[in-house]
Amino acid sequence: AFCAGDFNGDNVVTNADTPGFVAALLAGGACPAPPAFCPGDFNSDGIVDGSDLPGFLAKLFAGGACP
Repeated sequence: AFCAGDFNGDNVVTNADTPGFVAALLAGGACPAPPAFCPGDFNSDGIVDGSDLPGFLAKLFAGGACP
């Protein structure tokens, strides 16, 4: 299942996902075409950029539970 911010696939967003988010943020650009998911795209605009940082931090600090 898709979980925004979960870069290591453990179904929770923790500090362990931070390097993956930073790498995606620095790489920038468009997300892969569906059905591939893009865990760094928090605002669903199809791009990982600075506008996704608040969403990642909010989920991280809220405990990171995935649905």
